[in-house]
Amino acid sequence: MSGNLLDVDTAVAQLVAPPPGVAWPYGVPPEPARRPFRVDPLPQFIRASDLAALSRTETAALSRARAQGSVLLGVGGDEHEPAWITLPRPGILLALGTPGSGKSSLLTALAMLNPGHHWWAPPEGTDPDACWAAFHRDARRRLVGAEVIPLVDDVDRLSSETAVLLAELPGMGFSVVATAGSPALMQRTPLASLAGNHGTGLLLGNAPPAAADFFGVRIAAEQAPPPGRAVLIENGRTRSLQIAAPG
Repeated sequence: MSGNLLDVDTAVAQLVAPPPGVAWPYGVPPEPARRPFRVDPLPQFIRASDLAALSRTETAALSRARAQGSVLLGVGGDEHEPAWITLPRPGILLALGTPGSGKSSLLTALAMLNPGHHWWAPPEGTDPDACWAAFHRDARRRLVGAEVIPLVDDVDRLSSETAVLLAELPGMGFSVVATAGSPALMQRTPLASLAGNHGTGLLLGNAPPAAADFFGVRIAAEQAPPPGRAVLIENGRTRSLQIAAPG
């Protein structure tokens, strides 16, 4: 017999005759000794509820390790494994992204995916500057414990006075998760140096080169990424993931 499957031009082979009266296939193929390597594209969308169910398939030991300081974000990797990030303790995790990239949804999904953590954000419809001033005052009086994780949306749109108060929270032992849309504006706030020094962050959507420069990395921009597409930066290394959407 000959063909492209062989390393040589021609070879002698003995073909096996099928059993009489048996329909194709003639037998069940054995399970492979090793799972084949796959590279699947990231999904365009994943719900937080679906991701929470997927993450529960991990071993109990891994779940306990994650609970000690990591939070679930979305899916990443070649086979859509649950993607986790370790929060700076204390410190600031900053997510930079353009409008519509999923910054606000990220903060909502974090609380949904990680109910074991204590999250706090200004109630909807309230003045965020006034709320953060009150939070800082309660934190200074130790009426709020450092186990609470503040969620700060659009920090670059807050007043300069609020930015100073938020920058003091890590010094009180808090881990802060913040989003911003403008790296240029972020450079003018005390939060900027704190967020950049930790070497951990998120770039959401088709972030401009200045956003990657903020974290000292280079990334290949994805054309027309879906909302929630992100690049996770940890210790100078990057990986792409899809942030879970609330729901």
